[in-house]
Amino acid sequence: MDKQLETRYRCINRYNNLRDNFLKIASLHVTDDKLNELKLFYDKIINSKRETDRINDVIGLLKILERRAVLSFKSIEPIKYISDEFIKDPCLNQQIQNYLQDLSINETANAFVDFNIYKSQSGKNFNININNNNNLTLSNDDEKLLLNETTINDNTNNNFHKNKSSIIDVSSSSSSSLCDLKNLRHYYHENKLLIIFIISILALSIFSLVTIDSISNKLSVLEPTASATTATSTSSNLTNKTHNTFLFPSHPTTTTTTTTTTTIIPKVMQSIAPYYVKNQNDFDSQSGQSIDLQNKVFEILSENLGRYWTEVARFLDIKEGEIDRIHQNKNFGFKEKSIEVFKLFKSRRGAYNNWQQILIRALNDARRKDLVYLVEELIMNEK
Repeated sequence: MDKQLETRYRCINRYNNLRDNFLKIASLHVTDDKLNELKLFYDKIINSKRETDRINDVIGLLKILERRAVLSFKSIEPIKYISDEFIKDPCLNQQIQNYLQDLSINETANAFVDFNIYKSQSGKNFNININNNNNLTLSNDDEKLLLNETTINDNTNNNFHKNKSSIIDVSSSSSSSLCDLKNLRHYYHENKLLIIFIISILALSIFSLVTIDSISNKLSVLEPTASATTATSTSSNLTNKTHNTFLFPSHPTTTTTTTTTTTIIPKVMQSIAPYYVKNQNDFDSQSGQSIDLQNKVFEILSENLGRYWTEVARFLDIKEGEIDRIHQNKNFGFKEKSIEVFKLFKSRRGAYNNWQQILIRALNDARRKDLVYLVEELIMNEK
């Protein structure tokens, strides 16, 4: 699983680099007329006149295609089509070809296992390879069938809808496991407060009993007149105690009370303290594991968010003023800006047990499903 996660992480980085390089070159070649042709070509996939009208450049077009699950790090067919038809840059075409070859090798080795999303209804694995004619072949055991680009796109969409229910089941199971972890920590927290309360009550009760016993023994030894004098002096001492606490440091009653208290209380706590320390250590160790996982997730996401850092920041309830402040820093790249966003999120919401659910929901709303799968795999590997 670690090797598969490393392969996925490497492919996502390569996809981000390819997409950024493609956008730099496409902005110089794709004019308004060509953009209108592309909007007409992908009109059925976009399936929204309002969304089509809002597309003003190639970046907006790629965002819509990523939301429609047509473009991802596993399927770069739109990038290849635009490059072949409108850009025709040899260096870019070579970079796309190298990426497709590497992607084919990873799929052949079953490097991508996304909750059985690439399994058919019969449960058999399908492998997709690229031949020299840029056609894709779908192999099922010994049977091979040559498919053109249109057939591959149709099969991809069908497989996506067929496996949509399985993805929802996995997401619900992941959410339930997170709820179980939250309940477990809440159980430890309640036990800690209960133990502290019991110890406080026992200590107060023992202190009261010892004090009353020492006073009664002292009064029984003294004569009636001495008892009256002692009571008078004791009341006066209690009245003046706020002015000078150590006025009579060698008072016998004070010495007896202090000595008895320090010798009896530990004996009562001996049966309770080990249980309290054990539960406290378990709680602290789980908190440390959660912090390590949180830092690991934030570090990986900051390297892969790219231009989407502003959208994720808004879905994490970061204020617009803080987003503008981060954006205006000319020394920050995409990674540094993402790090600043996660620092703000961690300082406000990261201490809560549901930070994982909030982060996954924000990535889903920002249409970065590839990063959602990556975060879910990190969480599952830490359990």
